[in-house]
Amino acid sequence: MAKKTALAAAITSVCSPMLMAAEPSIDEEIIVTGQKIERSLQDTKESVAVYSSQMIEERNIVSLEDVFLQTPGTTYINGTFRIRGISDGPISTPNRASLASIVVDGINYSGWMRNDGATQIWDISQVEVLRGPQSTNLGPNSLAGAVIISTQDPLYENSGKLLLGAGNYGRREYKGTANVNLVDGVSAIRLAVEKSDSDGYIDNVTRNDDSYGFDNHETYRLKWLLEPNDDLRMVLSLQHIENNSGETRTILGDYNASQRISLHDAPSDHPLEADLASLNINYQINDQWSLTSITAYQDADRDRIDDGDRSALTTENGGGLIQRKDSDKTKSQEFRVNYNGDTLRGSSGVYYSQVDAIRTTDTLFHLRLRNNFNDFDPSGGLAGLFIDATGIYPELYDLTSKGYTDVSTKNWAAFTEWEYEISEQWTLTAGLRYDREEQSFGSSNVGGSSTVLPSFFGSTGLPNTFGTITGNTVLIPGPQPVTVDMAIGLANSTLGALSTVTPLEYTSTEFDNILPQLGLSYHWNDKVSSSFFVKKSYRSGGSEKTLLNGVNEFDSEELWNYEFAHRAVIADGRGIFNTNIYYGDWTDQQVSVPEPGTGSSILTMVVNAGESEIYGIESSFEYSITPELEAYISAAVSKTEFKKFVSSAGDFSGNEFAFAPERTASAGLIYNHDNGIFFGLNANYESEAWANESNTKKVDDRVRVNIHGGVELNNLRVEAFVNNALDEVYFLTNALNTDDLVPMAIVGAPREYGLRVSYSFE
Repeated sequence: MAKKTALAAAITSVCSPMLMAAEPSIDEEIIVTGQKIERSLQDTKESVAVYSSQMIEERNIVSLEDVFLQTPGTTYINGTFRIRGISDGPISTPNRASLASIVVDGINYSGWMRNDGATQIWDISQVEVLRGPQSTNLGPNSLAGAVIISTQDPLYENSGKLLLGAGNYGRREYKGTANVNLVDGVSAIRLAVEKSDSDGYIDNVTRNDDSYGFDNHETYRLKWLLEPNDDLRMVLSLQHIENNSGETRTILGDYNASQRISLHDAPSDHPLEADLASLNINYQINDQWSLTSITAYQDADRDRIDDGDRSALTTENGGGLIQRKDSDKTKSQEFRVNYNGDTLRGSSGVYYSQVDAIRTTDTLFHLRLRNNFNDFDPSGGLAGLFIDATGIYPELYDLTSKGYTDVSTKNWAAFTEWEYEISEQWTLTAGLRYDREEQSFGSSNVGGSSTVLPSFFGSTGLPNTFGTITGNTVLIPGPQPVTVDMAIGLANSTLGALSTVTPLEYTSTEFDNILPQLGLSYHWNDKVSSSFFVKKSYRSGGSEKTLLNGVNEFDSEELWNYEFAHRAVIADGRGIFNTNIYYGDWTDQQVSVPEPGTGSSILTMVVNAGESEIYGIESSFEYSITPELEAYISAAVSKTEFKKFVSSAGDFSGNEFAFAPERTASAGLIYNHDNGIFFGLNANYESEAWANESNTKKVDDRVRVNIHGGVELNNLRVEAFVNNALDEVYFLTNALNTDDLVPMAIVGAPREYGLRVSYSFE
């Protein structure tokens, strides 16, 4: 707490003496492009954090993680993110509908592309983080929000840029752009190349590998702009991505978290390769009407190898190896017509997408039964003690398994959204989206084991350290006592499910929903406005095949969001203050829980929680202290709660969501002098959060400070940076264990520093 107080005082001490200085410099009008009706940031009532290309450079934003770190109300953990405490990703089979979208140049990323594909921010014109439902704009997979990334379009000029960077932990960066004017005013192309490598900060002492948590990225993007006349504009974007990373989990117990030690005996390799394409066509019919077509395609493959037991155990001695292969193919088409009149503006259209995903999983284990039974069985470890004492089960259980999952999702939608200026003060907005989804889901599993499972005891006793044990001996007393034979039955059914052969079977389901929105804005004057709006969003249900319970079906979930927004330009244009207050009523929330009769984190299924709610406030303030110095601060309070949620894993009613910090904040200074010297400081904060749904483990609060600065002379820019300058040791997760029960966590990155040099060609 002392560290945070000192940090806040330091920032205040820098800003306070200069708040009386007064020359306006916040004059860049930012246009929010991620919605169907383009509006300025100050005219957008939804809670949006926008980072223009200038802001990306000024704030030293080089990755999507940097974006989330500087956006209160959001969090980021190793490729997954949360908006308002809601996780973005699917919780069941691959490519089930997610709760938040990542859209790059009109391509709605699916599968592992959402986690590993949009990591780097290079040659980007704008990033928008839209907090809250975007149902009219993006459909059912935007219940929590969306991230819209627009790369730089070609310009009618011949120019380029080269960047070289290096830092500790083996960081190397090679980036470049080339813009060629083919026919002035008619056609141009732009090529962007990015390659960044890092050895990472994980030291695997078992494998003697200090680059076990490596992180490599490559992106090659070609964009072609064609404007044959004043009314028609076409932009074709082709992109190839190759990313790879290693394991970042850290062993605790005998090791300090700051050491970031791994004991994994198996290799860790997560290569992703993808080809993407989009074609954006805009035709201006007349001064009011325009047509837009967005065609998008994604073809991505990921081949992942991991140490299944997360420990130093070899596969012959209780360890395991898991290999997963994922293939995601996505195609989409959107047509819309826009109208822009004096008092009426609107957009209507249709949308179609198809996502085909295939996952194969190969596992090889020798399970250490004592530890796994403590996980599978709800007896709190007594079953494990019983198994050890009787010796009826072997110490190790050999297991091979080959899983196959095939998911195809088709989505149709029709949408309309309109904005009408009732008077100079009042503006009414209304929208509606009809969404229909068809799912086809197939899976199979081929498992095997050479271990013969024991029979029930019945009334025959077996002497051991407990005395004489019979099948009716009670291991756990209570209203529903657990007996010896019940423990054996559960153990046998669990192991049998893991090693069974399940033929390929397909199921299909259909879902549809109507998603309305309605809002009203009042403009106090040309610089201050207030709005209130209501939106409905949803995620479709689905089906899955579980190992113990067969086919499990779950329902759609719905969220009604009620939100108040206030926008203000103050201090003669030197300051901007924006705030949103929201409440969300969430019904039938989909949550992953252990299958009935187990406490396993491996054997899980999706259920619908009865009722949940989210509510909070998000505020941001930017102030131009002098023409050279700008300060910004933003903060969010995000409350989450399961109002009613009882499952086989327990009663979670009243609990908060996992990894959903209540308070997040970001503050900073930006200094740019005419002589070319520049400097930036950013401090971001997350409060403590629960690390599981049962609210029994926590991750502590943390402060992370990033600093960068340098000089820019003509076309040459030299920049030094230090991330996590205070070398804060903080946990991203801490509810993990290895199979030999050693505690684990994912620890945030240590202090990283480096130098970048770039040169622009004109």
